[in-house]
Amino acid sequence: MSGNHQPIAAVLMPVQQRPLLLPSACIAGFQDYSRPEPVDV
Repeated sequence: MSGNHQPIAAVLMPVQQRPLLLPSACIAGFQDYSRPEPVDV
């Protein structure tokens, strides 16, 4: 093995009570839910 070690950004997600390690590149993003506002049409 080479001595060039680079960290990989990852996320641990609970799936069926077990942790699942996913690379951050697989995650599109997280956003809090907010209620939609009515729009006049």
